[in-house]
Amino acid sequence: TVALEERRTEALRLRIEIDMGMGHHHELIGELKLLTAADPLDEWFASQLVTTLGRAGRRSEALRVYEEMRGALRNELGLDPSPGLQQAQRDVLTATASPATVSAARFRTVGSSTGA
Repeated sequence: TVALEERRTEALRLRIEIDMGMGHHHELIGELKLLTAADPLDEWFASQLVTTLGRAGRRSEALRVYEEMRGALRNELGLDPSPGLQQAQRDVLTATASPATVSAARFRTVGSSTGA
């Protein structure tokens, strides 16, 4: 059901936040790439991937992910990236991303179903 899928996604996001907070950036990159490929308009997963790549020292790749997501949002939905995704990009650009967990409340998933 939709409600069960939403709960599974929230649990996955919480686990990713915990792993990021514990500094497991390198370990999360592959998983986050798969998640962003599975849902290319999910800004939360893209934000986490940008942040994780930046923290793992892969700045150019992080910025490329941001630009790809920005283009997809504009082409598919006519929208600019959310403030959370924009902040992830700024953190990479200024190299100020800290190991602190990024709050899921800063992000809103675009294109996800919220109905029951």
